[in-house]
Amino acid sequence: MSTLQLSAGAHERLPIAPGRQVFLYVVKGDVEVSGEPVQPHHLIEVDRDGDCLLIEASSDACLLFGHGDVIDEPLYSHGPFVMNTREEIVQAVDDYQNGKFGGLDA
Repeated sequence: MSTLQLSAGAHERLPIAPGRQVFLYVVKGDVEVSGEPVQPHHLIEVDRDGDCLLIEASSDACLLFGHGDVIDEPLYSHGPFVMNTREEIVQAVDDYQNGKFGGLDA
């Protein structure tokens, strides 16, 4: 993951490796990603097609930029837990509440 700081009026073209899952989180500022406006405090996933991403800032902006292997599995999240199904989340919460995650030695 990288932090990207852009000044108002800046244009940035980021190379994208083929087949990677790419996401951006707008921490602050007004930006467009490939011509589409993205509001602050929003996470967007970027299509896997293409080899670059164009980001334009109309005000000073800060973004988190990340990419990773494509999972291509269903995801279900609740709080800090991310699993494939609601049932797995329920089990993870139960395991946590019953101390099955271990702990730190003092």
